[in-house]
Formats: sequence, C-alpha cells, structure tokens
Amino acid sequence: MFKVAVELGAISHMLAAVHDIDDDTMIKLRAMCTDEVKRINGIINFEKAVRYQRSE
Repeated sequence: MFKVAVELGAISHMLAAVHDIDDDTMIKLRAMCTDEVKRINGIINFEKAVRYQRSE
C-alpha cells in the first residue's frame, strides 16, 4: 500500500502541475469520484474513465 500511495502522490502532483483546475471543479470531481468508488467497490477501470471524459 505504501508504494501505491507514493505512486498516486506522484501522479497527483504531476496532474496538478499541468492542469489549472478551479476549486469548484475540484470539489465536484472529488464528489463524483467518491460516489464512483462506492458504486464500483473500488475497482477502477481506466478505459471507462477515458470513455466518460471523452463523452463530455
């Protein structure tokens, strides 16, 4: 779990460095991700996330 947390931290910082996301969008994103993780029991599917982001 420690190594996964380190990698997630690195990815989070890289994304934050290259994207300018306002506070309201970040709050909505956090809520959406919380609901999604509850619904899918924590099993993240990258391909589904890409399709979702491309659909908007």
